[in-house]
Amino acid sequence: IKELDHKISSYFNSLLQDYETSIKTMNDEELHTVLDIMKIIGNDENQFLQMVKMFMQKKVSCGIPNDSTTTNWTYSDMIRKLNAHLATMVDEIDREGVINGRTKTNDMERERFFGLLKDKLEFFKRLSQLNEHINTKIFSNCSEKLEKHVQSLMTKIKDKSEWKNTDCEQINLCYNCFTSMHKNGILSNIVKNHAEIIEDIVNKKIDQLEKEASSNLNADKVMPVLIAMKLISVYIFSFKEIVNKRIDQLLGAYKRKDTGINIPTLALKLEKDPDGIGKMIVAEHNAFKGYNVSLFNAKTRSHGIDYILERMETKGDKKDASKLKKKYDEFDSLYRELIKQNLTEDKQNMIILVNNTKLITRGIEQKPDDVNWNATIRNKIPELMAHIFALWTLQNAQFYFDAKGADNQDSYLLQPHAAQVISIFRMLGVDEKKSGPINNLVQIGTGEGKSVTLAIASSVLAFEYLSCRDFKSFEPLFTALGVIDHIHYGTFNKLCERIINEGGDVRKL
Repeated sequence: IKELDHKISSYFNSLLQDYETSIKTMNDEELHTVLDIMKIIGNDENQFLQMVKMFMQKKVSCGIPNDSTTTNWTYSDMIRKLNAHLATMVDEIDREGVINGRTKTNDMERERFFGLLKDKLEFFKRLSQLNEHINTKIFSNCSEKLEKHVQSLMTKIKDKSEWKNTDCEQINLCYNCFTSMHKNGILSNIVKNHAEIIEDIVNKKIDQLEKEASSNLNADKVMPVLIAMKLISVYIFSFKEIVNKRIDQLLGAYKRKDTGINIPTLALKLEKDPDGIGKMIVAEHNAFKGYNVSLFNAKTRSHGIDYILERMETKGDKKDASKLKKKYDEFDSLYRELIKQNLTEDKQNMIILVNNTKLITRGIEQKPDDVNWNATIRNKIPELMAHIFALWTLQNAQFYFDAKGADNQDSYLLQPHAAQVISIFRMLGVDEKKSGPINNLVQIGTGEGKSVTLAIASSVLAFEYLSCRDFKSFEPLFTALGVIDHIHYGTFNKLCERIINEGGDVRKL
């Protein structure tokens, strides 16, 4: 009796486990099998179930108690539980809708949510074939409820009269959800159409803003339009690239109106925007690069050579200040003369300057195992740097020519400042008396031009450069000097990896 009791209990328990597993994994085939079996053996009208119940009663009368952990489920129990579970799933889908905490989190979580939603809807679709077991009306209108959520979101977007940051965030979220739903095959045709409508709405809004500004291209009229467009670019991230291009086009039209001299006026107005969007426009868009160069030059011009040398002395740096000052004056005098001679839109002057720069190092040959760094070579560094810096300035002179007519046109030239020049002098040991290369650690503050310093030093020595992004910025300079093949970018991680792998690739050990 005990053995039979154990077998009966184990069998019903295994069916229950199979049921729960099939529900958890949404395996309709396994669920169908379990339901078919339960309909045969667990049906109240079935003789087998009546015999099981009779056995359980007699077992107790024989002094064998029921196991509290075992429940002999009936078919009706299982169907009741299944229908309740399906109803809960439908309610959950309806409650979560399209916009919820998971779809707001990030792209990955959004994709995971809609992927699971797709699985649930497909599960319902397959279960519709099991109408002999299940009340399919429970989930028959699930897709219709979801469609109502989608339509409600679209109605709100179409009715928007204002485009504040919260409005733009909502549009972006809806667009991302619709594209994710389309990707996962959820209401594909409907959400695809709605995504296209959103694209049309955004494009029409940009067209409207552009039209407002184009009718009167003055700073007061253009500024609020630019801020409105940039706000869309920032908060409707899916359209960032498209909107930024339209901003550049509008700025280009504004710039052409007065040949560029109106840019500082617009920049000053934008920088007063209390929400910071205006400052973002000035910092990110090419039309303001010349203006930013002018500001940088104005900031660094107050820190001349004497200020830099005094600061170095304050830091306790041991160096020959008078020698550095003399070398800097040599550099600065030659640099300014080269700019004066070659500052023209005629590119022929640049070719001559490049050739003259290469002539400075003619006859100097360095070998990796025999580096010659004597006084003769060190004395050439200020002259070589003056030529390289002049070439860099002239390659970026478009800002200067764009500012034609401005009171401070010279400030639109990309120019080296004393801290950059002295930093390179120190790295290359220009002020040292010892023979051979000297190691000096140079600290350059944020925004003080580390990229320029490394680029010019790289051109002098053609050693490894540090940043891929900065390498691209100075690629024309390296190419003009013919040193691009000798300069490589890397990162601190790459440097560590190279050192670690000196004895062999650790991945292959």
